[in-house]
Amino acid sequence: MRNSVQAARDSCLQRLGSTGARVPEGQPALTACTFRIATDCSGADAPIWACRQTQLKHVHVFSSDIWHKARSFLKCNTPPCEVMYDDMCARGCCGVPQHDVYVCGFPCQPFSTLRSKSRFFQEAKAKPFWAALKTIRASRPPMVLMENVAGIMRVQDTLKRALRTVQGYHFYLIPWDPRQLGEPVRRQRVFILGVRNSSVWFKTDSCALAMIHAVLNSVRKPVQCSGLDRLLPRLHPLRQQWADKCKRSGRHARPPNLHGSTLPPTKWIAVHRHLRQALRTRAACPPRPRVAWQGSAGASPSAISLGNARKHDLWRLLCETHGSSLFAADVSQQAGRVAVSVSGVLPTITPHSDIIVAPLGGPILPEESLLAHAFPVHRMRWPNECSARDIATLGGNTMHVQCVGSLILLGLCLLDLNHAFRSGVPDPSALGSTTVTLVKSSHPVTHGGTLPMKRNRKGEPQGTHKGKLGIRPKRASNEPPRTIRPTLQTLFA
Repeated sequence: MRNSVQAARDSCLQRLGSTGARVPEGQPALTACTFRIATDCSGADAPIWACRQTQLKHVHVFSSDIWHKARSFLKCNTPPCEVMYDDMCARGCCGVPQHDVYVCGFPCQPFSTLRSKSRFFQEAKAKPFWAALKTIRASRPPMVLMENVAGIMRVQDTLKRALRTVQGYHFYLIPWDPRQLGEPVRRQRVFILGVRNSSVWFKTDSCALAMIHAVLNSVRKPVQCSGLDRLLPRLHPLRQQWADKCKRSGRHARPPNLHGSTLPPTKWIAVHRHLRQALRTRAACPPRPRVAWQGSAGASPSAISLGNARKHDLWRLLCETHGSSLFAADVSQQAGRVAVSVSGVLPTITPHSDIIVAPLGGPILPEESLLAHAFPVHRMRWPNECSARDIATLGGNTMHVQCVGSLILLGLCLLDLNHAFRSGVPDPSALGSTTVTLVKSSHPVTHGGTLPMKRNRKGEPQGTHKGKLGIRPKRASNEPPRTIRPTLQTLFA
């Protein structure tokens, strides 16, 4: 990745120079400069692992995380050389070590599309964002990189106004996804890349956008592999340990009879019954006997540890709908929000997700939640106080290593590396104005032709998504109440 980015940078500079634009001469290689990097809301510290994988010379000056188990993980794997903060909102701005690259993945809960009544930037969990802006104003690093979910674009006007309060920067909002790098995992995020005015080589935004598109296009490629290539094999010792643990705990026991009178008529039972009836009506066939699904080996609901009856029946319903084309699904969500994959791409991994992979006959393990995000799990050390649930939380909250690595390289391409990392804070009287630009991609996420894909009527690929079932049965006398109908219309494809 680093070599292709550097080649794209040199080619773009040469092309811009031939058009008469002012470009720097004698830019050093990306690996020739040493920079000081700091992270807030560090989690698993994906930016540090990205710098290691791209072989960038860096000094890790400080990290912070309010969760004590995350700090224990950081001390074992990516300890900073100066200080480890526990609460970035309470530390203040005085005494923060000087740094050149500042990375912060502030909490995403206020901006998640799963929350319908959020107050966005007024939420208590949005305070780290404002604390990050205070740190940027006080330290004024040459490069800033922040990350959050794609739902933050619902309040992009407020976001732009907040970023303009930090004077003397060019900010770029870049929607980015691991699938655009050829990684078989869905994780749509918005990265906020900021570069200081006094440290860049370009004079106009057109030159900066030309460099941004050149670098992003150099690393963009279609997905050519399956999500199985990013997970542990089925016979791996960790997966065998998980199976043995489930047998000892009795979680493999058959779920209650959903069609009898042993359970109260809850909403999800009525939804699942109505969906099955809609499937039979659409297929114009009589009701099938309830037999074990004969799809991928080990993918039967009775053979997978799903924890409760709702997840068991939801997985059974997915199997009846998709058959052998079903690859993975997140059964932690209700039927109207379940994320289904039929193209070999893993759904978005969250701290509380329960993603079942049909070919493996089980869920994604905690270690695999980090492995799927390009972390070198075989080189990591696990603190004794971190349980499997804690590791899964780290994996669900982290950035994708290759995504953040590609954008760090992009930020370096926008800086004048001959002068950007000199010590000292620029004069406040010469800060200049701040611009905020949304980078629109002309290249949609693509999949390799080697993987099976479903396509809709328009010929568009249907991969890991929250699609539609496509079933609109006629209104019948035994139809559930109208409050359930929105769930029927937003189910998986």
